[in-house]
Amino acid sequence: MQSCARTRCNITMACPPGSKYVQTAGECCGKCVENEGVCMAFGNSHYKTFDGKIYNFGGLGKYQFVSDCRSHIFSVRITNVHNKRSVNTRRITIKSNSIRINLAQNFKCKVNGDLVKFPFKIEGSVKIEKRLDVLEVTLSSKVVIVWNGKSFLEVTVPPEFKNKLCGLCGNFNSNVKDDFKLRRGVVVRDTDAISFASSWCVGPKSCIKQSAQLTPLRQCKIRNADRNHCKHLLSTKVFNGCDSKLNSNKYYNACKSDMCDCPNGKCYCESLMAYSRECGRLGVDVDNWKKDSFCININKARRKKPISNSMFSQEDISKILRVMNKQNRTKSGRSPIPLN
Repeated sequence: MQSCARTRCNITMACPPGSKYVQTAGECCGKCVENEGVCMAFGNSHYKTFDGKIYNFGGLGKYQFVSDCRSHIFSVRITNVHNKRSVNTRRITIKSNSIRINLAQNFKCKVNGDLVKFPFKIEGSVKIEKRLDVLEVTLSSKVVIVWNGKSFLEVTVPPEFKNKLCGLCGNFNSNVKDDFKLRRGVVVRDTDAISFASSWCVGPKSCIKQSAQLTPLRQCKIRNADRNHCKHLLSTKVFNGCDSKLNSNKYYNACKSDMCDCPNGKCYCESLMAYSRECGRLGVDVDNWKKDSFCININKARRKKPISNSMFSQEDISKILRVMNKQNRTKSGRSPIPLN
């Protein structure tokens, strides 16, 4: 093992924007590495791109959330549905090589058409795990998709995908000014989210017509100040002073809009969830945000049974692999995947 006793490290190193200081196991000194890209969809049609732009778009139908537009290694599509007074992401379709994963409400998950239980794993291809209140899908490309079983979606990509992505999440090039790039390559104004997002419609063209009729983020006043749960975003107690590292204004406005459209529910919680995950990535301890913001029923959580750690049956995995092999046999140069 390498001795680090006489090694001098620059512990005050300031990493450039878009990177972070990481101490790698086996190395004496840490180094600056590029940040992963994180894109989110949350609440009533709110989106945050890889480069940090937050916008609102209430288009109905199926849209390309993010895709590797160069090598076509993976893609994530979303289906937006009208729900009473709001538009939310309700279904997710993930494609990675010959694997197709469908995520729906209440954590329903299908892999190549077969309903699966968690944890689920196909060695070298995909791993799906239930972590507390979210489902985490990890692809072989190290892309990680997080889904809360309702309408919160988060996609994290490694730095290798910089300048290779397209869709509602933008292109991941550290330049927020060109995030609104249409499918045909033209960049539109920051105020023209409808034209931008509509260009990434897939499937029926009707979703473009529907989205063109939608209005920007609606502002309203929450009459009862005691019911303004969005104020938790400004709370030092709940988010441990994260506002000193991350501006909460856009999350606060998104939260207020959701409270107006859903005055008697907990629709505001997804804006708080999006903000909390951003704070966590910045190193802020926000583990108790759900309890402190009333986004969790504590008594119900205590009664909840632990999630089983039993692996998905080999018989069912074999069934899925047979489907994959059938697809692979139609492509030249591909060898079948072993079933054991």
